[in-house]
Amino acid sequence: RTVHVSIQTEAAPQVKAGQYEVKLRASSQGDPKQYSEVDLTLKVAALEIQGRVGVLMETTQFTVAPDSSTTVPIVVTNRGLELDSFRLAVEGIPISWVSSSSPQTKLGPGEEKETTLIIRPPRDSQTKAGRHPFTLRIVSQEIPDQVVAVDCILTVAAFTGFSAEIDPVRVDAQDPARIIVSNEGNIQDTYTVTWQSNDDELIFEPEAVQKLRVAPGEMGAVEF
Repeated sequence: RTVHVSIQTEAAPQVKAGQYEVKLRASSQGDPKQYSEVDLTLKVAALEIQGRVGVLMETTQFTVAPDSSTTVPIVVTNRGLELDSFRLAVEGIPISWVSSSSPQTKLGPGEEKETTLIIRPPRDSQTKAGRHPFTLRIVSQEIPDQVVAVDCILTVAAFTGFSAEIDPVRVDAQDPARIIVSNEGNIQDTYTVTWQSNDDELIFEPEAVQKLRVAPGEMGAVEF
């Protein structure tokens, strides 16, 4: 009789990408000393690339908020017949966002090791919210034309913030002035500008509420 066995792993990051040794045993219920075993190797990965440079990854989709970090674990395998070093490089996102536990990994034949990238985008209006495609490259140092490229997506969360000022600070009656709003967030935002004075002693023109739409990192102005 054929018996089907299902193996269900937990989702990342509870289970790391890699190869797991598994032992299956069938034993007699009447005489437990009578059994047979089979050894298996279970590969756990959302992505597997084979060749001289082997790569296993749990996922290629990552999410991060500005001024926090996300970890990119990569299992690298030396499938060659000699000692080799493998260099890790990132393209498509600013290099200042990226640090590595080990940018270069030395492996013997058949050896595998996990290395990690840390991606930490700054909390800055230039850190655009949304999807940022980037590429991981793992290069053999012994045979440089042996390169593995992995396309990934980094999704950066949105944040908001702004500052405002009056220009000029001292305003004489009947003279025009401006409210200048600086969008310090990383998404386009809309601001509402209203005018009022203590006890309504002053009259402002225009009287109506003004709407101001400002791109991230830019400034907008309303005259009054």
